Amino acid sequence: MGNIIAKKKSYTFFDIDLELLEKFNKKNIYELYNLLGEDNFRKEEAKILKEIIDVKCNKVISLGGGTLFNKYVDTNYIKNNGRILFIDTSLDIIKNRLKRINSIYSNYKSKDIEEIYFKRYNFFRDISNIRLSYEEELDV
Repeated sequence: MGNIIAKKKSYTFFDIDLELLEKFNKKNIYELYNLLGEDNFRKEEAKILKEIIDVKCNKVISLGGGTLFNKYVDTNYIKNNGRILFIDTSLDIIKNRLKRINSIYSNYKSKDIEEIYFKRYNFFRDISNIRLSYEEELDV
């Protein structure tokens, strides 16, 4: 979705996960997450995010679902240097997407996914400047 918005606006598109994969020469974000461990992964994620925010151009940055929960990420810095778009998607659509991809959530029970979803949903809704409802399936 972020790349579509960036293209329409003629902005530069950055994907945090792709930037991390490139930096560590890995093909899979979950492999990298497991290799670094959560704390080191989150430190690297925060470092790359700040570097991208500081790039002087119009841009769209696609964040991972846990990025804004990262204790090393300053959400005020993000809000002061741009806008946060929340793509509001139903739990059922999210569950369907997770079933189709190899994700760190593949071993989670449905109840755990629901807990994560509602925790993140409320946080994203509250922190975002812009909210976009999107209920279509994506090819992931």
